[in-house]
Amino acid sequence: DRAAGPKVVRAEVRERGRFGRGNECQLRVRGFVAEALHRHATGGACRYYLTTQPLAEDAEGRPELCGEPVRSLVRENLFPPTCPLLPSLILANANVWMGCAPAGRSTSSGLHHDFHDNVLVQVCGAKRVRMWDPSATNVLRPAGGRARVHANGRVVYGNERVE
Repeated sequence: DRAAGPKVVRAEVRERGRFGRGNECQLRVRGFVAEALHRHATGGACRYYLTTQPLAEDAEGRPELCGEPVRSLVRENLFPPTCPLLPSLILANANVWMGCAPAGRSTSSGLHHDFHDNVLVQVCGAKRVRMWDPSATNVLRPAGGRARVHANGRVVYGNERVE
């Protein structure tokens, strides 16, 4: 709470029972956490979902490594910019996705593909993760349209250009 609690973040707002409809608000991290804990304890569905945050840019237009609340956690040495398990990994971007399901219930982010490597930390409850080999991409019918899968596993959707 000391490092990130007072920071303002952007959160998705549940609309008609779902997230991902473009409805967003800004609130402090401590307000988001208090809402999530309250809703979890009382069996209600959390109204907010913390997702990727805007990144500030330096004078030459390069984006920062992370937005809030991760930026404050890194500055206070509460979030390591390197991973002891993968010391040669070069961190390109760091985000936090945080939500809350009512006690005894579950939520789903649905089938999706993350372009960057991820570390999943489950704070409470349980999470089921299903992973498929990139070669199964077109069988799974991705929302981005037909995909090209490169030998290294990189997936490029529809008309997306890769430099």
